[in-house]
Amino acid sequence: MVHLLDQAATVAALLTHNFGGDGSFDEPSDAPGLAGMVDCVTNLLTAANARAAGLGATETAQKAILHASSIAEHLSASSRDELYGGQRGFRLGDQFLSMCYWTVGQHAQRAIDDLNASEVRA
Repeated sequence: MVHLLDQAATVAALLTHNFGGDGSFDEPSDAPGLAGMVDCVTNLLTAANARAAGLGATETAQKAILHASSIAEHLSASSRDELYGGQRGFRLGDQFLSMCYWTVGQHAQRAIDDLNASEVRA
């Protein structure tokens, strides 16, 4: 489960970077692979959330995973709301999205730290 969270935190950090204005694109929504990255974070966190209780994760880790997963699912759903030229788009501001993905990454990292401290392996 830690590997799922680690991958999700890494991709969330890339999305934070992209939407924070530090990416290589004037319009963050033009970044290639954006839709796949959004889906990747959501899928990884959904899988981690499903496994958390069954593997004996602490309540703290379970809550952090649930919060990260819930935010990621909401952002993924929001990205499908507005389609422009066949591409996914967001109605939310780029800086807000950057903060959201930063939060997702922080929750994932908090869960990783808690799982490592409690020596939950999976």
